[in-house]
Formats: sequence, C-alpha cells, structure tokens
Amino acid sequence: MAYDLIPGYEFEVQLGMFITINFMKISNMSSAGEFDVRADGGNNERMFFSAKPHRTPDTLTFHKGWSSSLASMALSFLTPGLKIEGIMIMVKKDGKLKKSFYIEQGILTRVSFSDLDAMNSSIIIKTMEIAHTGLKENGI
Repeated sequence: MAYDLIPGYEFEVQLGMFITINFMKISNMSSAGEFDVRADGGNNERMFFSAKPHRTPDTLTFHKGWSSSLASMALSFLTPGLKIEGIMIMVKKDGKLKKSFYIEQGILTRVSFSDLDAMNSSIIIKTMEIAHTGLKENGI
C-alpha cells in the first residue's frame, strides 16, 4: 500500500563507535552473493547452486555537502585506507527509527570532491566510497 512507504525520511550513518554523520545521499546500497552452478551428471535439466566466497567486495557511496560544521571537520579524518568496524545506517521518519542496515566491516577506498568553480554558487560535494563485507537489513 502507498501509505506504508516512507517518503520524506532522514537518515544518519554511524561509522564505528564514535562518528555519526548525516549524509545527503547514499548510493549503491546492495549486497550480492557469488554462486557456482553445477549440472547433475549427464542430465543438464537439473541444476545445483552452491555459494562460494566473495572475490570482490560490495561498495557503498556516501555523498555530503561540504560545510563549516563539526561533522564536516570529522569527515576530514576519513581518508582512503581507513578501516571501519561496524557501520550502521539508520532510516528515520519524524525522529523515529523505521529501518536500519548494518555492515560488519568496511574500508574507505576513495574520496573525491565536486568541481571547484568560483563562477557559480554550487555546493561542494564530498563523495566517499567504502568497500564492505556485506549489507544486512535489520527489521524494526
């Protein structure tokens, strides 16, 4: 039903134990498995699937507008190679937790900034990419 959807939500991200930051956008929220497919002897009509270890990590991309706030100052400590234990993404509506996602471990792989252009009044966006061990959706 349409009234069960969560429009106009806000979310915050807890990186490790001490850093909580509100991002303007999180993209690539997915987690994928890798599988082997095997046929049953000479009968190829029957297939079997078996999970195999991840060979490539999943990634999340966080976007945040640059400002002079304390949260933006905390972002300056997040540099490529930083390992983060425990990442929690909390989706809220009217201040109440509606959904959460958890990642056991991640590593910051890339940091980039939008173009610096003094000719217009656009906002500078900092983008961070984190490779992670898998996204788990928590029920509320």
